[in-house]
Amino acid sequence: MIILRYVILFFIALINFAATSPLKKEFRATWVITWEYINSSQNASETMNRIDQIMDNHVAANMNAVFFQVRQSGTSYYLSSYEPWGYYAGYENPGFDPLQYAVNSAHSRGLEIHAWFNVFQASSTHEGTPSQEHPDWICRDRDGNPMTSSRSLSPGLEEVRQYTTNVAMEIVNNYNIDGLHLDYIRWNEYSSGSLQMLPEGQVEEINMIDGSIHPETLYQLENNRTGRYLYDVDHPYSDGVPGGFSSWEDWWRTSVTTFVSTLHDSIQEIKPYVRLSTAVLGRYNWGGWQGYGTVYQDGALWFNQGFVDQLTPMHYHWTTSNGFAQMLQGSNESWFPYLQEGASQGRLFSAGPGSYVLADQNLWENHTGIVHTLQNIEFVDGFQFFSSGTWEDYQYWQEAGHTFFQERAIISHIPEYESISDVTPSPDCVVTQVNELEYQLNITRNSQGISLWTIVSLSPSDSINVLPSIYSTHFGAEDLLLPISFDGLQTYEGSYDISVENFNRFWIESENSAQSTTGFVPSFSPIITDINIDQNDTIATNTVIRIEFSKEMNQESFEQSFSLLPSTEFTIEWSNLWQDEGKAVSIYFPELLAFDAEYTLEISGELTDIIGKYLDGNADGFSGDGISITFHTEPTDLTGPQISNIYPISNYIFDTESVFNIMFDEVLDNTTINEASLQIQSGEQSLTVDHIEYTMDGKTTLSLKPFSPLVSNSTCTISIHNLSDTLGNTISQPLIFNYNTADFYYSNKTFLDRFNAEAGWWQPDGSGSTVGTLGSETQFNYSNSVFVPGVTMNSNGRKSGALQYAWDPNAPSSFLRLHNAGEPSNVVLDTSNIVQIYIYSDGSNNQITISLYEYIAGSLSDDVIEVMAWQELNWTGWKLIEWNLSESEQIGDWLSNDQTMDGDEYFLDGILLKPGGEGQMSGKIYFDDLRIISKSTGTPIENDPPQITTIPDTTIENGDNFYFFVNYTDNNDHDTHRIIVNTDTSAISTIIHGHTSGSVVSIDYEPYVGSTDIEVLVNDFGIGELSDTAYFSLTIGENLTSDIDIHPKNFVIKNTYPNPFNPTVTIDFDIDRQRTVSAHIFNIAGEKVKTLFENQNFNSGNHIKKWHARNDLGYKVSNGIYFIQFVSENILLQRKIIYVK
Repeated sequence: MIILRYVILFFIALINFAATSPLKKEFRATWVITWEYINSSQNASETMNRIDQIMDNHVAANMNAVFFQVRQSGTSYYLSSYEPWGYYAGYENPGFDPLQYAVNSAHSRGLEIHAWFNVFQASSTHEGTPSQEHPDWICRDRDGNPMTSSRSLSPGLEEVRQYTTNVAMEIVNNYNIDGLHLDYIRWNEYSSGSLQMLPEGQVEEINMIDGSIHPETLYQLENNRTGRYLYDVDHPYSDGVPGGFSSWEDWWRTSVTTFVSTLHDSIQEIKPYVRLSTAVLGRYNWGGWQGYGTVYQDGALWFNQGFVDQLTPMHYHWTTSNGFAQMLQGSNESWFPYLQEGASQGRLFSAGPGSYVLADQNLWENHTGIVHTLQNIEFVDGFQFFSSGTWEDYQYWQEAGHTFFQERAIISHIPEYESISDVTPSPDCVVTQVNELEYQLNITRNSQGISLWTIVSLSPSDSINVLPSIYSTHFGAEDLLLPISFDGLQTYEGSYDISVENFNRFWIESENSAQSTTGFVPSFSPIITDINIDQNDTIATNTVIRIEFSKEMNQESFEQSFSLLPSTEFTIEWSNLWQDEGKAVSIYFPELLAFDAEYTLEISGELTDIIGKYLDGNADGFSGDGISITFHTEPTDLTGPQISNIYPISNYIFDTESVFNIMFDEVLDNTTINEASLQIQSGEQSLTVDHIEYTMDGKTTLSLKPFSPLVSNSTCTISIHNLSDTLGNTISQPLIFNYNTADFYYSNKTFLDRFNAEAGWWQPDGSGSTVGTLGSETQFNYSNSVFVPGVTMNSNGRKSGALQYAWDPNAPSSFLRLHNAGEPSNVVLDTSNIVQIYIYSDGSNNQITISLYEYIAGSLSDDVIEVMAWQELNWTGWKLIEWNLSESEQIGDWLSNDQTMDGDEYFLDGILLKPGGEGQMSGKIYFDDLRIISKSTGTPIENDPPQITTIPDTTIENGDNFYFFVNYTDNNDHDTHRIIVNTDTSAISTIIHGHTSGSVVSIDYEPYVGSTDIEVLVNDFGIGELSDTAYFSLTIGENLTSDIDIHPKNFVIKNTYPNPFNPTVTIDFDIDRQRTVSAHIFNIAGEKVKTLFENQNFNSGNHIKKWHARNDLGYKVSNGIYFIQFVSENILLQRKIIYVK
């Protein structure tokens, strides 16, 4: 029963309706690994905060479940009566029960929690683990030798199956979980010859990620079957196939299936609503690394026979939407043909994208296309992403929750459980109107003490065939008092239907839902929240005007309402960033504004948002008024860029791998920054220079570094020529800077973290040591625009860690701890080491340091942590910071009592930041290449040139797509390389996809017949630049068609005109049916320079898009060859264009 009580009118309506409106149903989760939430160095409060943060992240992404790892390597992360606490808990009780806390934390946020349970993988031999207590349970090879590392228990032993069932059922019995998730539910993949085998005694669970496999291990699987550990003490190879089975393969698969079905039966007897799911390999029975034939798990059988309720494959091998679609239902080598029985029974199948793989391959943006594609495959019920830590690294939660997971969802129920499910009680509800934007719901669950899922949903009252949107999800048995509030910015104005429904633990809904309707809920008129010019401002002639609104605006209405007098050519471009949500627009002036002129910008009151509400220009609460801003442009600027700061100062003793930074007083024209304008002479050799430019507050900082190390104990000259500002004014004369280099070279480098992807860095507020920060403005993520130049040519390596911070002015003190609990923190250090890190300072005068845990005889010392001497952030740009752990004067003060490095082992804790005496209250700094180094004096080891593998001559015809691989060898592991490809005709161009050995080069050609010689160069940027060159011939046959002809006829780029172009190119394209399309511009090096649109929905018809030769930052690009690339589903269209100035 629901009552809507209008406070003013005192009107009450009572009504019950059968629940008829379907809610969106989709399983959404990530895998949360142990080391992502717990570490032996943190206290109980910190771990609890960390778990809460993880749950909050899932809520922000509109997810509805969590796979929370609780058993790993034969150790536990809950109160177990069978097994010891795990490695990441320090093998001791962390002071609370992490699983119990996680259950409560998840349920209080409306999330399901599934206990993630590693089954037969039991690598730990710590006291009390099954591998230590029962070594006879460990798998053996054909000769009877047990595994000595990466240990797995034998699924073929009844004792192992019974023991593991008991361990699992203890969790089911003792914890209020919603699911039990089985991982490593299979035979192991190792053999006696596998290079993946770890040394005995090593902590082996670190970074053992199921679903992926080392290439050498796969080779051993396919070529060394005699060495496989697939036998045990009761079933040795010498005894032959066990009785009752036709083959070893039959016995291997049956033993695993027996465990799964027995465990499922056990769960059904106690808590049948606990869904049993299995993380099976991404390929069922095809390919070299598959579940059925490689590790003997029959996931399809379990799914079809009902031994599992949900199948959750680890789809880590696929990185594109088309790849996922083909793998799921494309052919016999896909999942669907083998799952039809289980799918028809309504069991759940959820796809498992490997987010960490997308990160490693610099394909993070593919998440959107993958999700949209899978949402249209009927038997796919949702997603689980690997892993939570990778999503946190990319701060992807809110973006996902505002894009492909914009609508909240519940989880589908499995029909076969309807017969054993109790009737779900129907709720009652009283709704009180507080004001026009706020309501209060008093919900009576009628639960009779049994926990339920209660869903509150809203839908516009006058909308037809619109699914209700879930407002909130709640778990428990208690009655609820819930507020519902609107912000007045919603894209609907009118009354809303409120629905309250109960679902039991099987997700079977109540027969009736409580429903009613709100009063009229207003949507306020849009206002301008920000514009970067003010009345009577004086601005530069190249200013880009940016306007932000409070609501999503009608773009056509804006074009009709915007004007500039005197009349001037301008272009309008709406932001495609998810954060802007159609609220931000930029005005560009292709020919620049006139100098020393007065302009008037007007936006009329006729401008509307997308629901037709008129602009409230003066924000007085009354719509229909516009704005008018008069501004002036600067007098003629004839001065080139001027230096405002450099780092390091001239005549500085330069490290052979340092970065040179120069700050200018204005924005540089990035088209003038190139190899010709930047030169570095080291000794007697000119080196190839890499650079980044970073513009903030109207000033560009240029950071330079050669790919090759500088020559040690020598002179270094940096020359900068012909740089211009955006108005075309050039520096008056070359800039020359002279340095001497240090008398050493790097003889060894061990990288702790290259800051390319997930490495276990927590968000600052995950540490209890962090105080006095503004949480919403303080976060760690990754940047692909600010990175150390000259480190790598590969785009995935051109990243850095980015820390944005803000101190709370009202806090009594402030401190920030960026803690690491990943792989870098597992590397053992001692006082013989030298630690280095590149830091890009914001010039804020705040202070920074590196912190290390100190151990003596295997235990934390009384000092706990030692830190490097604090560094003041008093420079701008990249600086190489060094800490020699043996130097007493390089030790700083934090927790330590004596500031003495008297431990015998050290481990990375993290990076610390604190306010300086005159430090700024906020800023952003970057990190790159945290490493341990060794230095040597004298002459370095001679560098070896690379050797390119021969590329065969090739013939293609009929418009065939063509690409080739560049393979080469180099004896120097850490050298950076660059691949260059040249052709002898302008009709053929190349796109280089990477610079490591094995990189792909694709060929793009206009109508052309004949042969061309292709030159391939590999530059080696070791000490002294070396190279190798290879040639091959490409012959193109006569029946060539253009790139229009080789693509599907009805989804085509019809024309690009003019071509060559200046300043604007028009792209004319046809869409054959409703499609989601992305379009990007790439330069000749294969680097993306502009996103035209991302995952935009188009209807069938002809469409036009213009590009004004500007990159994503709004700057003009340099003249040259560019490629337009359209992507939709499995179709990729490409067209070459040429920009000339």
